[in-house]
Amino acid sequence: LNNRGSNMGACLDVGNAIRASEDPVLALEQLEARIVGIHLKSVSSRDPDSEVVELGQGLLDTDAFLHALKAVALVNDVALSLEYLAQPDQPVPGALRSLALLR
Repeated sequence: LNNRGSNMGACLDVGNAIRASEDPVLALEQLEARIVGIHLKSVSSRDPDSEVVELGQGLLDTDAFLHALKAVALVNDVALSLEYLAQPDQPVPGALRSLALLR
């Protein structure tokens, strides 16, 4: 993105970064002002088909990511979405636990 216009950005999918053996904290720091969206999720393994799990239950170092999120300079209208696909029949309890961890 270095040689691209300032309107070109990236959506950081945290779980997919982990699945690709990338460090989501490093990706956040490197992409910083180019990030226009973040799909915040944790996954159970680096396997491409790994399960999306509650924050704090998977491979994402949630504390490190949240500290980095506070430290970087993101665009003012960045979209942050909590992605929680586990337990599709009853997703609300797990999503609420993930939100509580974020608080």
